[in-house]
Amino acid sequence: MYTNYFMLKLLVCGSINWDTIIFVDEFPKSGEEVKANNVMSLAGGKGGNTAVAAAKIINGVGIIGVLGYDEIADKHLSTFTKDGIDTSLIFRKDTQSGQAYIIIDKNGENIIYTYKRANFMLDINDIERISDRINDAEIVIVIDPLLEVAERLIDLAYERGKKVIFMPALLTKHGLDKLEDSLMRADFVILNEHEAMNLTNNNAIVSSKILSNKFGKIIVTRGNKGCIFAHNDKQIFVPTMDLSLFNMKSISSVGAGDTFTGVFSALLLKGYSEIESIFAANIAAALKTTRYGARDSPTYDEIRRYLTDHRVKSIYKEIKFT
Repeated sequence: MYTNYFMLKLLVCGSINWDTIIFVDEFPKSGEEVKANNVMSLAGGKGGNTAVAAAKIINGVGIIGVLGYDEIADKHLSTFTKDGIDTSLIFRKDTQSGQAYIIIDKNGENIIYTYKRANFMLDINDIERISDRINDAEIVIVIDPLLEVAERLIDLAYERGKKVIFMPALLTKHGLDKLEDSLMRADFVILNEHEAMNLTNNNAIVSSKILSNKFGKIIVTRGNKGCIFAHNDKQIFVPTMDLSLFNMKSISSVGAGDTFTGVFSALLLKGYSEIESIFAANIAAALKTTRYGARDSPTYDEIRRYLTDHRVKSIYKEIKFT
């Protein structure tokens, strides 16, 4: 394990990848060759992105994950340290660090191919080795490690009275039955529209109601349509910021959901209400889409600047309770 140790408020468990991003006008059809307009190499991975987004809001963010003994790992550890993230919970193992290959079209939409590798080497024994550090954190975010690892980490956090935020992502492919126990123990479950559909075979609106009736507080993110917060048989439609009001446009949605989760969690720790945190996280995710890198999330000062703008305040008033 790499050592950069301090007191924790927020603990994130999720993938750490190095992204190769390819920009094209349109996605290729099967067998078709298209011209790449640009290629970038940047830090990414859902766990890394989420931790960085949170660390721009609060101090005391740590990340659980696995890196190899390679140049990619060294770059990650260096950037995490600069971002003020506790890296003492990162394991080093004899394998390749995770990588992702991302294609982005002219509309900012993306296709992602992930080579998990080191990320899939995080195991239950590793979780047991760092279980005492869970006592330090107020919130534990679990994204998409191996299912048995997610289950164990959520169990430990739940047993110790920690607030659990579960972002199952790829784990939704296991289906509702396999995830049921972990969903029951989570204080918040965050899904995008596709993941919600994976679990219920329904659209986002119906899915959020079905899941909240059984599991509690559900957030379904919907890109430029904002998100749905469902709880206690009620749904709240939380809008996002209209980028065109500020002469901005979306160029990459990669990492926007991770930004949402990191900012939402950090703002809860700063004392924001649930709805305020969701709305501000929507703004942060929208701002992230105007930037290329998956970790190019906004700072707390940037978010506050938009929150106090009269145009954004008028959007906040559009929040609908049903």
